Amino acid sequence: MARRARMLAETETDLAGSWPCRYPTSVVWVSAGTWDGARTICPVVAHMVCCRHPFSVAIGLCRTEVAGGYYRRYAYDLAKETGEFVVNQPPVDSDALTALLGSYSGRGEAPDKFARAGLTAERGLCVAAPVIAECPLSLECAVTDEVIVGTHAVLIGRVLAIHGEGRS
Repeated sequence: MARRARMLAETETDLAGSWPCRYPTSVVWVSAGTWDGARTICPVVAHMVCCRHPFSVAIGLCRTEVAGGYYRRYAYDLAKETGEFVVNQPPVDSDALTALLGSYSGRGEAPDKFARAGLTAERGLCVAAPVIAECPLSLECAVTDEVIVGTHAVLIGRVLAIHGEGRS
């Protein structure tokens, strides 16, 4: 089978037919805000470990409105405001919850995402952002840097605490 290729215009926003939908990704749930106040959960596929010493991760969040369904993420605003976020690995078979969490903002009058999804917000050890109790792995992070990449921002977070099954 022949592969297609084309150059993208610098200002192109309609990537229909061009986005590499088969590019392998996994999703994490980024929680931001405070465990008992303004808070949200945002499914994120743009994430990675970016350094081991100090242990740091990177997440990509939309920071502006863009045609085609991209909206400024509430998680971005809360992480910028507090300087903290938590990267949570979702439980196995959580596709329906991921779809629910990605279906609305959680900003303003919208229902609390934790309550609507039936998830438990726990206090972290180092940050005010909520840790999701049902997740098998959670990384509490303090924002150390931000890189603007067009419509998105890559937040670099130093991992301050790790929550995981079988860890104490």
